[in-house]
Amino acid sequence: MDEKKLAQLIFQQRPVPAQSFDDRISRQVDRLAREIQPMKKKTSALAICVIIIISLALCGAVAEMLGLNLFEIFGQTDDRLRDLAPKAVINEVAPVTATSPELGEAVAGINSAYYDGQSLLVAYSIQNGNRAEKFVPSAEMLAKMSLVDPQLGIMAESEDEALIMKEWIAAKDSGTAMGIVRYSVSTGDHTVTDDGLDLPPSTENQMAGEENTVHYIREYENPLPEEARDREYLNISFRLYQGASYLYFDGKNTYTYSENIELAPMRATAWRADAEIRRFKGVGSHNGNPVSVEVSVSAATARVMATMDGGVFPALAEDTWYDLILLDENGTEYRAREGSDGNVKQMNVSFDGAGKLPENLTLRILLVTEGEWDKEAAIANATPFELERMASE
Repeated sequence: MDEKKLAQLIFQQRPVPAQSFDDRISRQVDRLAREIQPMKKKTSALAICVIIIISLALCGAVAEMLGLNLFEIFGQTDDRLRDLAPKAVINEVAPVTATSPELGEAVAGINSAYYDGQSLLVAYSIQNGNRAEKFVPSAEMLAKMSLVDPQLGIMAESEDEALIMKEWIAAKDSGTAMGIVRYSVSTGDHTVTDDGLDLPPSTENQMAGEENTVHYIREYENPLPEEARDREYLNISFRLYQGASYLYFDGKNTYTYSENIELAPMRATAWRADAEIRRFKGVGSHNGNPVSVEVSVSAATARVMATMDGGVFPALAEDTWYDLILLDENGTEYRAREGSDGNVKQMNVSFDGAGKLPENLTLRILLVTEGEWDKEAAIANATPFELERMASE
């Protein structure tokens, strides 16, 4: 049998992955075709097929995990992430497998990422990364434990954990001793580039998947540190830990103890998406004081810098803050990540993007007091800052 027929036979008998997995492979091939130098030695069709079979044999849960585009999964309830999904891809993946008596085999891997030169969102999954059970501490363990707030508990991440927490609450209410231990594989708070930049996280959301898998999307401060902007790609790594957290109620007091070991990090290369950054400028006034406004916006994020030209935005009373309302030409409101208490010359506020670029933007600066308020009426009564789109650099 010649190599061509053998290659065809092997290919026909391969497991059929999801379309998203094939799409990912196609993107890799396309990029490598542009970058790779001509080979000095021709690779045979048989060798290529062997590589395919080895890759598929290693897939299992890892291929299922990494064949997904988590932006599409989260995008089922978040239009912004849905619209970012086509550009949220990575080309190099290094999943990590950890084995322990308590969890069995846990697999963690970065799945997809969106990087546009200013903003970064990274999605990852951990399979078999959590399990909780009741335990009775030994004298040695009790000696290690520290007294904590009696209201401390664990946030249930599964139905089994919810049942254990229900028992925990009942035990405390009745003054009955009980212990809980959670075994876990989890990430650290830091994301580091290969040249040592520590990228500051902003938010992280999670979603339960199938087969004891939890999916996460971590978003970073906007804009990224200057050294991490406008690169062709970012090589990133997440620290990964395996450990156990113990919680014990002795009938009167609550104690805790935790232990962790560091695993090999999760790594990936986030290539810069072909995504435009648009900038807008405008001037106006707030309470009679001139204000200059600059906005930098991508499909993923927006950043507003409002500067009081002749002074500072006045400090506000407790439970009152400045709320910046940013709207595009369709009336879509950008979701602000924070407000401002004032007493600053320049308010810098980050927003989630709308999943696409705006043609026009308007800004309103509102004063908000805690409690019920008519947001629509407040927006209608506020003078808008008309922002002019700047020419691309």
